[in-house]
Amino acid sequence: MEKNSNTLIPSLVYKPVIEQICAPLCAISEIRYFVLYVIFNDGQKFVLSSTPSDFLSLYWHEKFFKYDHSTELSLFSKEGYYLCNENPGAEAIFVETLESQYSMYRTFYMMRECPECRFIFGALHDHQVADPVNFYKASKNKFEDFCIDFVDKTIELIKLYNPSYNRSIILNDKLYRKSIIKMDYQFMQQLTEREVQCLYWAAHGKSSDETAIILKIKKGTVEDHRKNIKRKLNCSTMAHAIYEGVKRGYIGAFHRVNPDFFNASFIKNIY
Repeated sequence: MEKNSNTLIPSLVYKPVIEQICAPLCAISEIRYFVLYVIFNDGQKFVLSSTPSDFLSLYWHEKFFKYDHSTELSLFSKEGYYLCNENPGAEAIFVETLESQYSMYRTFYMMRECPECRFIFGALHDHQVADPVNFYKASKNKFEDFCIDFVDKTIELIKLYNPSYNRSIILNDKLYRKSIIKMDYQFMQQLTEREVQCLYWAAHGKSSDETAIILKIKKGTVEDHRKNIKRKLNCSTMAHAIYEGVKRGYIGAFHRVNPDFFNASFIKNIY
């Protein structure tokens, strides 16, 4: 029965593969263990971990996960990480068990998010790190590169366990996924509210003339906004800009932009 229940835990089923992928971790300042959480925007959570098998069994079979709060958004700084010596991210029984029984010390957690999901990556040592702040700063870039490689190599496994996201952009666009984990989008120019409106109506097939009527502005103003959209999103056409807008969460099923941007009363009248 235990063996059958273990087949439901991906980290146990694919443990040899995960350990092989995680082998380079020791070169990153002796990080010993790694954990990946993928939290999709419909609430699904997927976890892969290189931690010991007996701990994984405790975590899932004995419901020890209820003491683990590593993925709570309130823990993360604006820079997308937290240090476990400052914010434990877990209840005392969880931390004490990891350290006393398994010699696992949670060092830091890093979050990267896009409209479709959040990636949370955890770094654990087999000893207490003396200076977590400097350790994080020194290892951040190499750790990000490892995280990119880990997700790339387990992407088919993530799809297998999350079939409703098989066609998602984040699981199918490798370069986009890399830019999310490296936080490249964070430093790109953001669209204004009016530019988002113009992008939204372009995605609905509206011409510059039609968009001008909907938004009650001049056609030339709409065309200026469209030029700015393409420049900011680094796109040569509006079709490409629409796709890029979906990826960044400005429009589409995953957008998180204030719906008032889109002239809700007009939408109500035409649909």
